[in-house]
This record gives sequence, C-alpha cells and structure tokens, in this order.
Amino acid sequence: MKRLVAVSDIKDLAGTGKKALYVEPGTIITPAARDAANEMGISISFGQEPEQVAPEAAPVKDLPESQPET
Repeated sequence: MKRLVAVSDIKDLAGTGKKALYVEPGTIITPAARDAANEMGISISFGQEPEQVAPEAAPVKDLPESQPET
C-alpha cells in the first residue's frame, strides 16, 4: 500500500523538532505538504533514515581556571 504524506504529517514532525522526513519510494507527498516542509525547514528524502553512529554527546561543563605554577 502506498503511503500519503499530508500537511498534518509535516506539522506533526515539526512538533518533534526533527528537520528531515524519510519516506519509502512510491510515497505520495501532497503539494501542500511539500510547501509546508519547505516553509518549516524540513527536508524530504526517499529511502531509510541513516543510523546514528554515536549518541549525542553531553555538553562539556566549564572547567575551573588553571592557576599559574609558582
């Protein structure tokens, strides 16, 4: 069965903070959904989402300033 991507799907994705939508070949994307994706900065790609190689690193905490050697 072919999948249909509509504006509501793009809005749902935007709500998650994601900036890319990966769809299977043959998926139907409405013109309004393409327009919404462009307006929201979401790219649409055919194929599988690439696997994340490593988890996102935690931010580095500020290190104490070093003291000059005496």
